[in-house]
Amino acid sequence: MAEELNAAIAGLTRVGEANFSNRMYERAAAHTHLVPEGMARATRANVAQPGVPVVPVDAARYRPPPHIVKLASEEQLVELAKIMDEVKRINDEHVGELDLAVYGLLNGDPEVVTLQNELVQWVDEFAERRLKKRNPRDDNMPIQRFDRVFKDLSLWLNGLANAGANAVVMGLACKYFPWRVYRDTWGRQVRIARTWDNVHINWGSIETGSRKFCNDWLQGTGWIGVKDLELVCKTVCGDAAGADRADELRPRVRQLAAEILETRPFLVNRVKPERTIVELGTPTGTVWLAWTWAQAHCLGMVWLGRTRRDLEEDLHTGRSRTSVAIGMDGRMAISSMPWITLEDQPALPSPWVTNHKMLAALHPILRGFYDRVDFQGLLARRWHTTPTAAPPETIQADDADEVLAASLELLSRAEPTLRRGMVRAEQLFKVLGELGCELRQGKGSEVVVSRPGRRLFTLGHHGANAEVGWATIRRLLSRVGLTVGEWLEVAHR
Repeated sequence: MAEELNAAIAGLTRVGEANFSNRMYERAAAHTHLVPEGMARATRANVAQPGVPVVPVDAARYRPPPHIVKLASEEQLVELAKIMDEVKRINDEHVGELDLAVYGLLNGDPEVVTLQNELVQWVDEFAERRLKKRNPRDDNMPIQRFDRVFKDLSLWLNGLANAGANAVVMGLACKYFPWRVYRDTWGRQVRIARTWDNVHINWGSIETGSRKFCNDWLQGTGWIGVKDLELVCKTVCGDAAGADRADELRPRVRQLAAEILETRPFLVNRVKPERTIVELGTPTGTVWLAWTWAQAHCLGMVWLGRTRRDLEEDLHTGRSRTSVAIGMDGRMAISSMPWITLEDQPALPSPWVTNHKMLAALHPILRGFYDRVDFQGLLARRWHTTPTAAPPETIQADDADEVLAASLELLSRAEPTLRRGMVRAEQLFKVLGELGCELRQGKGSEVVVSRPGRRLFTLGHHGANAEVGWATIRRLLSRVGLTVGEWLEVAHR
């Protein structure tokens, strides 16, 4: 993906709509990606990858360059400074850790999600303000206008996102900004239609000499997939929009996603996507589905193929002809534009029924692998002893999620009424107290967890019987400075 996008940047010098600056594009191709490379690797993580250590980033790089200071409002600059302070803090806290492990740890973290959304909102407002500034040289030249506005922010933003672990927060905004500018410039003239066999682009008034440049952007960024949700809905449920039962299916979809998330530590490094392939009946026949994991912006991806062979070929090459992203709450979205969910395209036929049918088909496959895990043996191997003995002082970072999830699975077996792989909030609070944490009531039903000299962690809580999974506990332990080994030593007494 990064190579394709860099080619798209280089391609700007070859089109004839305007006199572009070759020097600027050479700099762009050499120093930045449209999608930060670390985040691009994270979104493709379905098997074990070593990653690279997170490095500290100089504070000066988090300050916007003078031309952005000139273009943004005073209020926007104040807000940007606050966001960048938080981005830097998150990077500093994980210096020395492997970047892919950090992406996995922070993916779905409520604080990180909030920060991601704040930065996307900021670049959206910056784009709107910048696009209102008229430049006579851009009149009736939407591609040149796109080029100018894109360069104003993306060269700095993407370069910073490629440093350290910044992509975990900044990656989504880096993808969103050029799309936002495209939408309000030459994207207004483009109409896309797609079927299983091809994609048709109506270029409108875009001149022939510029279409290669535009096509490079559409292909390289995935904007050409704007009709993917529509194609998937029509394939799974048919053309006619039936009763969508959104209120009924929304909580079911959320529950399916939560249960799939619990399987992740044991499957992400062991089960190849080809082993998740399942056939799903449709109004016109069948379609084949497969699951791949993601470490950024979403829980995973559902890949679709008209035949099993087509899907296997796509998985082998790593290039999906048709796929949708599945958010942490289970909602499907456009894979290349995860800010566009099924709720943002109201004309879709039966989107919630489609969403639920796909997750319901894949759920038993993933849970079936989960049920075959030897949790007791796994912990014994990690501790090099029995799970009732004290664990070693350290547990490898690559093993931490798996060990913690196995610990919760064994704890949950002691309570028949407890959902597997979970722990009751009451038991969690007891363990945290023994580990020196302080707990106090937050807003509403929230509980705030703290340790001296560490940051606070706010846990959404709904009574002593609430169930908590490994992903939340892992983030909590990291935030308050506790190791998984320390958790095990107390939790399994």
